[in-house]
Amino acid sequence: MDRLRSYSNWILLAVAALAVWALNREHRAMTIAQRSAEAAQLALKNQIVEGQETRRQLQGSVAQLLAENADLRTAYDRAKEAAPDAQPASATQLDTGPLRVRKVPASAGVVVTPTQPPPAQAKPEAAPADTCLLQPDDTISVEALVLELETDQQNTVVVGSATVYRDTPAPRLAIASGAFQSSLSTSHEVAPPSPPRWGAELVGACFSAGCGYGGGVLLPPFRVPLFGWRGEARVDALFAGPATGVLGALGARW
Repeated sequence: MDRLRSYSNWILLAVAALAVWALNREHRAMTIAQRSAEAAQLALKNQIVEGQETRRQLQGSVAQLLAENADLRTAYDRAKEAAPDAQPASATQLDTGPLRVRKVPASAGVVVTPTQPPPAQAKPEAAPADTCLLQPDDTISVEALVLELETDQQNTVVVGSATVYRDTPAPRLAIASGAFQSSLSTSHEVAPPSPPRWGAELVGACFSAGCGYGGGVLLPPFRVPLFGWRGEARVDALFAGPATGVLGALGARW
């Protein structure tokens, strides 16, 4: 009979663990579906929405941008020299689309009255060839590439570059480019929440001899070496009838 009770307790524990796993999976799937639906609605409203990628996919996107733009690659290398632990957190490619070059407005309401006859004009020379890259009614566009790198201390380093293109007349031509300058740029973000430190919890358990209750202390979280997971440790005290036990547990979030 005692062995049967022991088996039943293990079965109940396994069923409870399976239920928690299923609820967690359902909640994660619901969250992803809601995020995707909102992103689709914002895209239909012509808004720029950052796509969600895995770390490996993001590294591939960053590598492609760095291979295609020398200014961005130089800025990225400088950022890695300054913060070797910084890792890519986002990669953004922005484009204004065609922008029409406007004509210089002519001065209005200015009348010039000469005080003496104008001197005899010399024979006009041939006008030099127009070497300007832009003419009125040409179209240009500006493309910006922005990378955000996150350090171990949750600081964000922003690097990027911009290129101005002449779209029409064809062919498309890059007429100016350069990396963003830290002395001329600013960036702000919401401060990250304070990391959890110490905590407390209630403990309850049932054994074949009966049920008990207790309390515990949550220790500050830490990073699991090699894996990078967030580890959490706790120390609990359980009172089950006449017996008092001390429990230790170690968990990791993923």
